[in-house]
Amino acid sequence: MCTLTLVRTPDRPERFRAIFSRDELRTRAAAAPPRLYTAGARSCLWPLDPDRGGTWMGVNDAGVLACVLNRNDSTQTCGPAPNSRGTLPRLLMTLGRASQAPALLAPLDASTFGPCTLLCADASATLIFRSNGQRFTPTIHHEPTLMLTSSGLGDALVEQPRRQLWNRLTQHHLSARTAQLPFHTHRWPDAPHLSVLMDRADAQTTSITTASRTRCGWLMTYTPLPPITPQSPVVTTSRHSLRFHPAP
Repeated sequence: MCTLTLVRTPDRPERFRAIFSRDELRTRAAAAPPRLYTAGARSCLWPLDPDRGGTWMGVNDAGVLACVLNRNDSTQTCGPAPNSRGTLPRLLMTLGRASQAPALLAPLDASTFGPCTLLCADASATLIFRSNGQRFTPTIHHEPTLMLTSSGLGDALVEQPRRQLWNRLTQHHLSARTAQLPFHTHRWPDAPHLSVLMDRADAQTTSITTASRTRCGWLMTYTPLPPITPQSPVVTTSRHSLRFHPAP
């Protein structure tokens, strides 16, 4: 239950911005905002899911970004998984380059995680790994923009309307980057369960996390969202930074 966009700067593709709308059940504990962690030899930033100790988006000082979304496919037959999918971005935070991700994930038993879509990106590459709960299947994404989305109601239900919205906004705005925030804050009043800024009886969009890759490092912002009502209070966005260091 999430939506992710990534946009590379046309003339400086090593600079990009990823925005992640996290959708969660209302029964889940509130997430902790990003802070500095260590993964292997790398310094990292990520927000934390206190229920299972994972994250949905992380960045490290080698310039690597990792994100994970659940997959909800009616053809899947896997039962509950012992390992949290949120531990996968934390594992990828040990990398010095995104291109090392296939070798790191290959030995893992995908059946111990739930079905998911995993993204790993840096200055040179954007890799997407899709798991049906049996194996991680990698692809290289060559386009400068991407949009990934999922829903606990079934990914197929939200894929078309959200993608059509993304395509319309990226065509309307002067650049895909300027379309990102309007996309992630968009809500159809008559279809809140399908919206990117999602709201339904048992779940809602709980936060928006942004990671911007600059010349010197990462800028990460985190905005927790209150229950969505016409009188929703103003929320506080926290800002965090992480400078690059050469990969060992």
